[in-house]
Amino acid sequence: MTDPLHEDGATAITSVAADGLYRATVPRGEGRRLYLFSRLARSYRLFDGLPSVTGGSAHFRQHPLTGEWISYSGVRQGRTFLPQTAECPLCAMTSGELKTDIPVDDYEVAIFTNRFAALTEEASPPPDMILETRPGTGICEVVSYSADHQASLSTIEPDRVALLLDALAIRCTELMANADIAYVMPFENRGREIGVTLDHPHGQIYALPHIPDRIKKAADAFRTDDPLAGLSQRLPEQLVLAKNKSGIAFVPPWARYPFEIWIVPHQQVADLAALGAEARADMAAPVRTAPGEHDGAFESAIAFPL
Repeated sequence: MTDPLHEDGATAITSVAADGLYRATVPRGEGRRLYLFSRLARSYRLFDGLPSVTGGSAHFRQHPLTGEWISYSGVRQGRTFLPQTAECPLCAMTSGELKTDIPVDDYEVAIFTNRFAALTEEASPPPDMILETRPGTGICEVVSYSADHQASLSTIEPDRVALLLDALAIRCTELMANADIAYVMPFENRGREIGVTLDHPHGQIYALPHIPDRIKKAADAFRTDDPLAGLSQRLPEQLVLAKNKSGIAFVPPWARYPFEIWIVPHQQVADLAALGAEARADMAAPVRTAPGEHDGAFESAIAFPL
């Protein structure tokens, strides 16, 4: 819902009840959307945010040896690069002067269409090359965990992490309902060392037109049995970092990296939505544990993919 403009040019918008939460949906032009999630009903002051970005010729190329589809997008080269805190595009707006991607005066959890998307719903024809190509069809969204620029998954309150998981469950379900989407992956890359260009606490959602080969292989392991059944009882105690009635965070004895943590629900389900609201709230604890354990090992915030 929207109301008339304030003197500073802002429009008042109000969240509405949806799927057990409250959500405000804001059209942002060129097919983009901003979703604002909260546990209780609230209002926002909406400003005119950053404009759309065009170009980039997003497309997939098929690896000739593995058959994997690899994403290419020139528009990624123009994305915002390590701005000062005062110019962060994920911070809330206090006036209509310095525009951001989340142009409201405050928020709890925000999800919006990535302006510098590696994949787009209306992809252009792929280039003609010596290998197989196809259009870079898909959807890329950014997930901001908090309006607090200094926050992280390990420092925001458990209730906020639970709200984040609920919001992800809703958006992943909505994206999977798109007939052109075969796989949806929420994730976080944190740290400048691995190429992250925004310090604000955030993750992303990629909705792909195909299922990645690595995911297919992992899913195949569950076709005849559950290889993780009874995991919390079988793991050596020194590998368990956090555990409650709904899930567990642990160091896998099959780790591929020197510092690797898995977060697994006890219940075998297809996605976050199927896990249920109560279990998602419980999973906030192990989700907060993973980055905290990594940071504690080095006594500083370290880079990681999640």
